[in-house]
Amino acid sequence: MPTNIIMPSLGFDMTEGKVAAWLKAEGESVAKGEPVVEIETEKATVEVEAAAAGILARIVIAPGQTVPVGTVIGIITEGGEAVEEAPGPAAAPATPPEPGSAAGPKAALSESAPAEAAQETRVKASPLARRMAEEAGIDLASISGSGADGRVMERDVQAAISAAGKREAPATPPTETPAAAVPSTGAPLSRMRQAIARRMSESKATAPHFYASVEVRMDEAQKLRRKINSGKLDGAVVSANDMIVSAAARALKAFPALNASWRDGTVVVHPDIGIGIA
Repeated sequence: MPTNIIMPSLGFDMTEGKVAAWLKAEGESVAKGEPVVEIETEKATVEVEAAAAGILARIVIAPGQTVPVGTVIGIITEGGEAVEEAPGPAAAPATPPEPGSAAGPKAALSESAPAEAAQETRVKASPLARRMAEEAGIDLASISGSGADGRVMERDVQAAISAAGKREAPATPPTETPAAAVPSTGAPLSRMRQAIARRMSESKATAPHFYASVEVRMDEAQKLRRKINSGKLDGAVVSANDMIVSAAARALKAFPALNASWRDGTVVVHPDIGIGIA
């Protein structure tokens, strides 16, 4: 019996999502629990796993298209099964495909479509690494992955960015260009960056801000980080930022009065600890 791959709800306020990329091409075998498609939301790009094993018989929604939660975006069969026509973007208004993506579901279904050819040579990479490389203008195929099966990780892209910066560094300081003379790129933002810009603006306008600075010796913390990372667990590399977030969470647990906000004329102490990073 065919199994539908649907646009998942990845958050209580999520109403739609964009198909960022298919990790399998039509006709390829899929194992249960194997990542099969990347979904981009306002907050992150997430890999969605297959709910059943079989063959990816049909890609209904092509990369670059945005559809409501619950929409069928692909179909997995056991092989040799007839696949009925699934509801595509027509089920609800969808945004037009981004430049460079397939023109729509029919383009994704064509065996000769460029999108299908691209899937055959798709580089294995984590969603974060893929997004970092795209924003930096670096070809993932040029990066040697340090993850399992050569998977490109965030650390690999960061190293490539640093190396590119060193190669492109000018021998002499460039002449400063007046700010007014710098043209606007007008480049579209991803859904995640749009959400960040909106939330940061709202926060700055509606919440009082104050700033505190303190110098901290991180020698012992760095020693601990190197000790943890010496285990070389794939995908479990600890950064200095991870340690700071952990310390902040522990501090809020030790001093709950700091985990509070002003609301309707009273101080509300929150029972949970939530840390957001932008």
